[in-house]
Amino acid sequence: LSVLYKQQEEGIRNDRDEIRLLINDIAHQMRTPLANMKLYLELLEMEDTTPQQQEYIKSIENSMDSLSFLTESFIKMSRIEGKIIQLKVLKQSLANTLKDAIEVTMEKAKLKNVSIEIDESTDYETLHDFQWMKEALVNVIENAIKYSEEGGVVKISIIENDMFAQIQIEDN
Repeated sequence: LSVLYKQQEEGIRNDRDEIRLLINDIAHQMRTPLANMKLYLELLEMEDTTPQQQEYIKSIENSMDSLSFLTESFIKMSRIEGKIIQLKVLKQSLANTLKDAIEVTMEKAKLKNVSIEIDESTDYETLHDFQWMKEALVNVIENAIKYSEEGGVVKISIIENDMFAQIQIEDN
């Protein structure tokens, strides 16, 4: 029975590794066509286009951004699963991580004339990997900026609960 259990466990581990490698391979293969599509879209943006064509181009750009994000996420998850990337989880200030993420996104906010308001009344010490949490926050904040109207406001706050901290990011 013990031998059978070990064989099943090894089979499951091998299947998981094969799936991880497949996902990683597919994600890497998606990078080149996505880069080519982005290049062609940039060339299209340089052309004289009608407002309707500009709308189509913007829609394609948004879809490509989503595909690129998913592709990079697959690669990162594969690396985490394969233990290529090690998380450095430490108890640290969530507000400091959030402030660093906001700093990264400020230029995009300025270009779109979007202001970022942060409620600094709450800080919460929590276990998290600074770099990964910052990257996740940058992605969400950039999306909030991207989908805000020009002159809009992105509001950010940390809400402390008994069991966890919630980061609330609102756009208009």
